[in-house]
Order: sequence, then structure tokens, then C-alpha cells
Amino acid sequence: MPRSEKYFIGPQLLGDIRRVVGRVEAEPYRVNGVPQDVRLQDMQRRGGDAVRYVAWTATWPVTATATFTFQGGTQTATAVNRFAGVGPGDGWVVRHEGAWHLAVANLSMQPSYSSGVTQLMGHNAAGILEWYSVTQCGSTAA
Repeated sequence: MPRSEKYFIGPQLLGDIRRVVGRVEAEPYRVNGVPQDVRLQDMQRRGGDAVRYVAWTATWPVTATATFTFQGGTQTATAVNRFAGVGPGDGWVVRHEGAWHLAVANLSMQPSYSSGVTQLMGHNAAGILEWYSVTQCGSTAA
């Protein structure tokens, strides 16, 4: 029958462990140059860090990569558009497997939006979402 043994971790070894863990915690972990929150205490403090509200300033075609700014600050990052071709605006990005992806755009910021009329959403020849009036979409089909 195996005998269990007790091991004592003295103050010297405990101090060494503390120093090594401190060095690892002090270095930011990066994926493709973007700092990632890997420390449990940081992830718990920020909570919803995997879903963020952002803004972009140029047309962003679907499947293209663009740089955006996190709302409420000046920090920027890069994401792939997984939603639809959109004009300048804002929306939600999600982080999945270390990369950001546009998931939802604020459709009221897309070209030709008017809150006072009935409109239909479509896309232009470049694949960018736009709002159209009902009369623009009228059909003459017999």
C-alpha cells in the first residue's frame, strides 16, 4: 500500500513562487498585437468585455477588416465584418477566439434613414445597406 508523504513549502519557496507569478501577471498577453484579458481578476472585473459597443468612420463591406474605436474611450482595434456591408456608424462587436467581429450595426445610422416615414432596408450596388422610401421600391409588374 502506498504511503502518503507531507511536503512543507517554506517561506523561501513561497517567495519564489510569488515572484514568478508576479512576473507572468505583469506581462500583457497579446494575440495579433492586441492585448487580451487573461487574468481571471481582470475578466471578472470587466464582465462583458467579450461584447463591446464601437464606432467606425468609413464604409465597411461584409467580410472586410476595419479599424474601429471602442465607445467611451480612444482605444481602437480591428475586426472582421460578419454582419452586412454598412456605411459609417456604430454597433456591437464580439470577441471570439481572440478576434473581434462586427455582429450588429445601428441601422438608424445607415444612409437615407428617416424616422418619420415608412422605409425598407436594402443594399446598393456595392453591397452596402441603405434605407429606401416605399415609393422608390414600388413595382410596376403586371
